[in-house]
Amino acid sequence: MFNRLQFSLLFMFIAILVVGLWLAVAPAVRTWLAVRRLSNNDITVDGGYFGLHVQISGGPATYLESLGSNANPWLRRALHDKQKFAAAHVLLTKINSPSHTSSSADWNKMTITLEANGSVNFHSSQLPNLISYWRGVLEN
Repeated sequence: MFNRLQFSLLFMFIAILVVGLWLAVAPAVRTWLAVRRLSNNDITVDGGYFGLHVQISGGPATYLESLGSNANPWLRRALHDKQKFAAAHVLLTKINSPSHTSSSADWNKMTITLEANGSVNFHSSQLPNLISYWRGVLEN
């Protein structure tokens, strides 16, 4: 049926095909996994004299920020998730709007409340406004 040369060539072809597919698909899979693990809990907020100071940390956030504007479509989708929208907004801001406004209650169009018990409220009711804001910024 198959001689040794044909089998070797077929095996090499399949191996090259698998490696090629993995190299083509791996970045999208890694980005999908990073967005999936992204959370509003990755954000720390401190209040100060000059407004809110917002930071985001963690492996998923670091990876997505390193992608730069290539992360924009993924982060825009994450804006629709109540558990991720604030993290997506912070990353979109860091990637696309390094200079932004901040006050004691707002950070780049996002209202944030620092509670007396130390918790942070990102007000998921503002989701439609943030989605609209980023649509306007990124599509123009």
